Amino acid sequence: MTAASIARELLGPGWSVFRRFWLAFVLINSGAIFLVVAYYTIPAVATGCDAVAALKEQLGLLFIVVLNPIAAGVVPEIFRQMTGRGDCWNRAYAAEFAYLLAVFAFTGILVDLFYRGQAALFGDQPDLATVATKVLVDQFLFTPFLAQPLGVSLIFLYRVRFNLVRLTQAWSSGFYRRAVLPLIVPGWLFWFPMTACIYSLPSNLQIPLFLFGIAAWSLIFVALARQQTNPHHAMDG
Repeated sequence: MTAASIARELLGPGWSVFRRFWLAFVLINSGAIFLVVAYYTIPAVATGCDAVAALKEQLGLLFIVVLNPIAAGVVPEIFRQMTGRGDCWNRAYAAEFAYLLAVFAFTGILVDLFYRGQAALFGDQPDLATVATKVLVDQFLFTPFLAQPLGVSLIFLYRVRFNLVRLTQAWSSGFYRRAVLPLIVPGWLFWFPMTACIYSLPSNLQIPLFLFGIAAWSLIFVALARQQTNPHHAMDG
């Protein structure tokens, strides 16, 4: 394969989906930047954010278990249906949607634990060095080697009716290159500025802002993951 064909294979699918939703990404990231600035400059905004943070502390993991499926699953689905990009609802689609909500509940817990681990390792100060360290660990370690491979694998597992043998075979035949790598660049385009905003806030406000971001990101993640985890495509060596 030539360098150009490899680039098309890795970047083409993600770029195609990204172009459909770029405006939502720009608006969400712009909103996140405004929120961070407002938190540190407008007392009323800080008071409102602190109330959300207090609710998260009160509910614990229940906060993310309930709200991440809503943010990552329900809100994007409403957007897709309103814009005519959603699938027709039937029993099969409803079952897959319910499964995705469970996946988002699980991955939400994973992200919450990761953010807590980052705070324990690097501290909770929103200075440039700490924020930059957390963003780099997030985007170059956690996301490409755990979060995205796990999410894509869980979607593929559903599509092969939880056949672990087929999942193992897919991973041994270039699954990461075909199904995960196309998500990396669009993920960086969206999550580098978003995580910079997230880690610029106190720890108890990071998950609420993450929920704000995941509502937009799941538009591209679910669309591209469904496309790239077609069982025949994923098994095609």
